[in-house]
Amino acid sequence: TRYLTPRQRSQIVMQAKRQRVQKGDLYAIDFSMHKENRERLVQALRKRADVGNNAVAFLAGGTMDTLSNSDNEVLFRQEQFFQWAFGVRDADYDGYIDVATGYTMLCIPRLDPAYLVWMGHIPSLEEVKAQYGVDGCCYKDELESVFPERFPGERELLLLHGTNSDSGIELSQPAPQALQSLKRNTDALYDTMIRLRMIKTEKEIDLMRHINSISSQAHVAV
Repeated sequence: TRYLTPRQRSQIVMQAKRQRVQKGDLYAIDFSMHKENRERLVQALRKRADVGNNAVAFLAGGTMDTLSNSDNEVLFRQEQFFQWAFGVRDADYDGYIDVATGYTMLCIPRLDPAYLVWMGHIPSLEEVKAQYGVDGCCYKDELESVFPERFPGERELLLLHGTNSDSGIELSQPAPQALQSLKRNTDALYDTMIRLRMIKTEKEIDLMRHINSISSQAHVAV
């Protein structure tokens, strides 16, 4: 077997990627897969005796970390439960789902205009809403005033709290500072989402097939 240096292997992989792009063999995700997941979540939560009609599920997205005390950002990976429900690619987003109505809202950071210089276009609330197929969108710094408008009445916040059976690591997402006064339920959301994520939808299976195909071709190429 001919030995390939790391550089040669990298060149082969990059060539294979370019060929796939040229052929148009890319998987287009329109976020309907995540909308279907949110609908499944709402249906499952409605069946639970410990979840009331006034419940709102809260999912915190992943945060961007930097290397030590520098401004060098480490590779970002989205929080897994938030990814399953919303598919958002950026850091520091939060999501809310009304169990009774299915209404969904993303809460995003308000970026400084200087961000445009270094990172490019800053999407508006309407652009984020359209991209991810949610019903509403607001900035984090206006959550305290927007939440009662979008989710009127006395509300109960469903929070993720549970332990990964493989790693033994506990996940416990706190309520946002602006919603500290709301009643909290930490028993229903984690258990429900774990069970739903174990059973894949047809769209999820199709995506997994596509990923496995690319992975297999990459192994063959190197």
